[in-house]
Amino acid sequence: MRIFVTNAFTKSSNDGMECFLKISPLNHSCVANAEVMEGEWDVFATRMLEKGDEVLIDYIGLQHGGSTAKRQMYTRDSFEFICNCPTCCLEGMDGQISDARRMILSFLKFKMAGLEPAKAFMAEPGAFRPGKG
Repeated sequence: MRIFVTNAFTKSSNDGMECFLKISPLNHSCVANAEVMEGEWDVFATRMLEKGDEVLIDYIGLQHGGSTAKRQMYTRDSFEFICNCPTCCLEGMDGQISDARRMILSFLKFKMAGLEPAKAFMAEPGAFRPGKG
């Protein structure tokens, strides 16, 4: 059952989970080179791929906050691995800038959808807070 849960996708109608032969084997990266179109469950490249490139999708998206720590905690708890993609391996100021950019993008995504970002999201320790400099 655990293998099914870590490889399944939640249907947008919230009526269960399914495994899809085309997408379940794809690995994760926070800097993915492909996306999955829900409903159709098709995979499409988001940039040019060279022969031999691994097709990577983002399991997380922007809804789980922008910080590396939160993304790694989510992949650990939900998929039983800790993300070590190029973005999650950034250190120092580069990592902080990346996290701040992701926080801004996540905040804007919520606002564009007419939603108020969750208080837990805004209260993330050390996180960039839009409007507060």
